[in-house]
Amino acid sequence: MNDLEVIEKFMMRLIENFPPNFRSIVYSIPHLKKHLQNNVEFVIRLARVNVKILLYTSTKVLETDRFFEWALEEKHTAIRFCNLKRKQKFMKRLIQIDANYLEKASMQLREDPDFVMDAIKQSPFVITYASKSLTENVEFLKRVRKELNNFFPLAYAPEEWKDDKELVLNVVSKYGMELEHASYRLRNDR
Repeated sequence: MNDLEVIEKFMMRLIENFPPNFRSIVYSIPHLKKHLQNNVEFVIRLARVNVKILLYTSTKVLETDRFFEWALEEKHTAIRFCNLKRKQKFMKRLIQIDANYLEKASMQLREDPDFVMDAIKQSPFVITYASKSLTENVEFLKRVRKELNNFFPLAYAPEEWKDDKELVLNVVSKYGMELEHASYRLRNDR
């Protein structure tokens, strides 16, 4: 058994219980600290047991494409430890997991109508993360409404849409709280 195997076995036992003095144990073992800072595969094996190990892992490991690909494949909570601004090339795959990651996309991607539309199809309310140029583009907003079968988050709708009875009824039937964004006339229509 080599040093890495011994350290890994020890760490597996340790992170299963995650004692309160974990940090001092981790940093008191030089070989362990070295592997947490440099060895991506070692960190992935440990993270499968307990994601808290990532709190003690170097950003050098967390920012590797290999680590990020693993987190994406597993749809793992480890994604939240990654610097998403540096992983824009993976953003399309990330949006497929959770459309709310649109918030972490670069401005260039948040200005891309097709990219934003993919996210909106999954969760209409992520339109809040789209660029201002898209949310003010009437043609794009019409496209969104069409793609969503006459549905549109009223908070981001043009004023005349907030007075469109068919649209408002469609939206409010799915999300009652959206009524507050309807026109005064429709809110008071009995």
